[in-house]
Amino acid sequence: MSTPVRVVVRVRPILSSKGELSKGVNEYVQVDTSKQTLTNGFGPRSKTNTYSSTFGASTSQADFFAAVGEPALNDLWEGMNSTILAYGPAGSGKRFTTFGGATTTEQGLIPRIAQQLFERLVASTAAGDGSYKVEFSFFESYCENCNDLLKPSGRNLNVSYINNVGYHVNTLTRCPITTYAQLNQLLEGALTARAVSAISTNTDTTQSHTFFQLVLTRTSVDKKTMKAIETTSTLLIADLGDAGGGQAERAALSAGMNDSPGDSHAAFRQAVTYLLHNKMHSNNKNKDDEVDDNTNVEKNNIFQQSQLTKILRNSMNGNCKTTLLVVLPPTDIDQDVTQATIQFTNQFKKLKTKIISNIDGSKKQIENLKNEINALKKNLAGTSSSSEKMKYERIQSDIGIANNLLEILMADWNTRATTTIKVRGVLKRKKYGKIFNFCKLLILFFFQFSIMLSLLYINYLYINFI
Repeated sequence: MSTPVRVVVRVRPILSSKGELSKGVNEYVQVDTSKQTLTNGFGPRSKTNTYSSTFGASTSQADFFAAVGEPALNDLWEGMNSTILAYGPAGSGKRFTTFGGATTTEQGLIPRIAQQLFERLVASTAAGDGSYKVEFSFFESYCENCNDLLKPSGRNLNVSYINNVGYHVNTLTRCPITTYAQLNQLLEGALTARAVSAISTNTDTTQSHTFFQLVLTRTSVDKKTMKAIETTSTLLIADLGDAGGGQAERAALSAGMNDSPGDSHAAFRQAVTYLLHNKMHSNNKNKDDEVDDNTNVEKNNIFQQSQLTKILRNSMNGNCKTTLLVVLPPTDIDQDVTQATIQFTNQFKKLKTKIISNIDGSKKQIENLKNEINALKKNLAGTSSSSEKMKYERIQSDIGIANNLLEILMADWNTRATTTIKVRGVLKRKKYGKIFNFCKLLILFFFQFSIMLSLLYINYLYINFI
């Protein structure tokens, strides 16, 4: 079933904490929540666009969750893959919208979705409506390096797209979770460890794409056939790095979307443009026309440009219900970047995805993986390791990544559960490691200081009494 992507726009309030009130800024974007429209610009040059939903400065986190988070949770519950992509320029409020603030009322989409998911699962189990399994992953892509945020040593991981399966991050941690408290503890530990790491490595986390993933497997009994039904669905929430992408990409955006090579946002935009162009081309062809042999090759090349496009390939064109969550600042300070963001949003809202039933999802994934591994091995056998070295090595890598995912899916659940215990211990050590190192430096300082004082005292005695 072909389904249009949902595009939601949220405009934050003008903030005194950012000095916007004292700067005398003008309101560049305005929303009309009754008509679901967004107007940007001034006077006769202003433009108005309509989206699935629009939200203004007065929207609470709870109301926003009810309108955006709850539908995504319902999709996950019903066995459908769901993605929320938070997209927008620097300082627009993406992190506040997805993760939230310091208080309970400021909780973002991620903690609210996770909390309500486990509330549903507990109630469902108590009512005898079946059993469930939840797995949690948390990772980031920064400058084309994929890092496992649940395992600080898991850095520079390979990202691959597997046909009929989706993206896979090689050796990425998948923690079995049984309670919201357990998930929240891991998430907070990972965010703390990430903040410590960012300080020590001088990493700009605003340019990092952060991915929160839940995989839900529900087993229930069909009341008509009295047969067990298993559905496996995935929820992916992506907090994409600033749409401005730093000074270099900001300049490119201001110059009219002149995409710089090697940039993940540029690759993302190019993939959307390709999908829309290919859709128009397909609509103009007769059913009896021959399919271009290069179409699949070209499509694969487009999505291979960046880790971001590999990860979001299904979200843009595959088995997934996708929501693009565009968060914008209201002022005219960065109006060029805001305008470019709106321009991209208007392109993205034309995309459609294909929803497929995820009944017996794990079994289908295992079957598809085995078929893909066999196909890759045949391809490898027909490739020369000397004259086609790069292709040979790429196929070998793809086989290894596919085998890694197959091993995870076929592992015993109790064996997987030990992963959560290990990760909790690693994150605790990482969290308190900085405090421990500070204490060591403090002790060393006092030790050296006491030695210095002793030497000065001995020198004083020598001068005055000897």
